[in-house]
Amino acid sequence: MAKKKPNLMSVMAQAKSNTDSQAQRKQTNSKVPVAELALGSGSTGLVKTSRVAIIEVAANECRGWSLHNRNAHWYNAERCADLIQSIKSEGQLEPALARKLNDEDGYKYELIYGMRRRFACDQLNIPLKLKIIECDDMQAAIFMHIENEHRADITPMEKALSYKKLNQSGIFSTMENLAKLLNLPKGTLSKYLKASSLFDEPIMAEAFPDPTELPVSKVNKLVDLLTNPSERKVIHKRLQNVKGGLSQFTPIELLNDLIECVKRSTQVDSSPLKEAINVGERTTCTVTRNAKGKVTLAFDTFEELTEDSFKELFVKVEKMLG
Repeated sequence: MAKKKPNLMSVMAQAKSNTDSQAQRKQTNSKVPVAELALGSGSTGLVKTSRVAIIEVAANECRGWSLHNRNAHWYNAERCADLIQSIKSEGQLEPALARKLNDEDGYKYELIYGMRRRFACDQLNIPLKLKIIECDDMQAAIFMHIENEHRADITPMEKALSYKKLNQSGIFSTMENLAKLLNLPKGTLSKYLKASSLFDEPIMAEAFPDPTELPVSKVNKLVDLLTNPSERKVIHKRLQNVKGGLSQFTPIELLNDLIECVKRSTQVDSSPLKEAINVGERTTCTVTRNAKGKVTLAFDTFEELTEDSFKELFVKVEKMLG
């Protein structure tokens, strides 16, 4: 007879009950992560196991679970500096959680959570501590969520992108079931999923290669603007105009600029203007706007002007004209 699969609510209730009861017994030990409490041992945890030993493996033998919620932009020495220093001075206090692989593409373990720990150990050239369990994808999603909900460095936009992957994974039959797992009102989950949809557009994904710090509410403002064909055209044109100068913007500055460009497009400034801009080392461009709003660009020479110089000039002119 096929083994009956537990429903989502019973699984979550079991995890919460186990976490709460063990947290009370271990409240004096601040080093114990919440997901470790939910794991438990014997028949008390979310996954029924005998007591699981912590093993040490080479960091490069591990890959991330396809649905893990860490953005790859976290994996650099600057963003992981605090963790690298902590592990260097105190050792790895919390093991990562993993499932075994059958040596897939050279990897022996799949991390459900602990990718920053993997990066730090790899940088320090020391083994990574793992706790190995057997669990299905739904249970893995619960463990990942419980662990990361108690970590302050998971940004709202990272959550949005993670929720999107979970929603599209097929693990949860409905968005309502996913909302129950996340302990979120359905409307709140919808706002996160709406924000994550911005990066379905290749032009937006290219403009925001690191979206981790973007505010969800402002991203949703841009998503709303893109639903209007005329406003969408303005936003896409603006992105094309600044494409060569994207490095001048932080992700948040670019987000604000794209939102504001729609407003600017409806405001025509016809006040007279005359201003010189240096282009390259030897060329000056004089920008003139007459009382009727006509704009003229006059160059004193075209000597040694490059394509990059023109791109930089047009970004400056757009900013000047508002």
